[in-house]
Amino acid sequence: MLAPNSWLRDYAPGYRHLERPERRAVSDFVMLWSVYEAQVLDCNASAQKMLDAIERWHNHHLLASDKSDESWTHFVERLRSEDGIGHRFAGLKITNVGHKDLVRSAVLAEPPGPDQLTRHSAMAIIIHRIRNNLLHGEKWSYGLRDQADNFRHASHMLMLWMDMDRTAID
Repeated sequence: MLAPNSWLRDYAPGYRHLERPERRAVSDFVMLWSVYEAQVLDCNASAQKMLDAIERWHNHHLLASDKSDESWTHFVERLRSEDGIGHRFAGLKITNVGHKDLVRSAVLAEPPGPDQLTRHSAMAIIIHRIRNNLLHGEKWSYGLRDQADNFRHASHMLMLWMDMDRTAID
């Protein structure tokens, strides 16, 4: 039987250049996404279903926590440039105009930034696009370079949201 890591090192563009922690970040994200989609999105992911969950948690006053601040800061710094929206924003490939406008305005908001509902909504769209870009092959066009922190922060948010979902259900 073939060993997946050996095969990926030989045939997946850029995989051999990823450090073990980078590969682990991707793997962790995929596993957490699977649990999140099953538990929170009823095995049927969409950006809208993610936004509906965020709204539900907001209505239960669960978004007031500052546990998301570090991840929010990461995504803002990654997507913003000195002149406004940076080149990585286009790489998300957000096709829904309303979603694109929400993320753009949230990322460009002046300090202290948008409210928690807007932040979490923007991160849901960003993370949904990270997921789609990974699972539909887009991220292989650059060999997954410079993605480890994206996956770590996305994983952090998925765990935080699953905790919120359990609290909202209880």
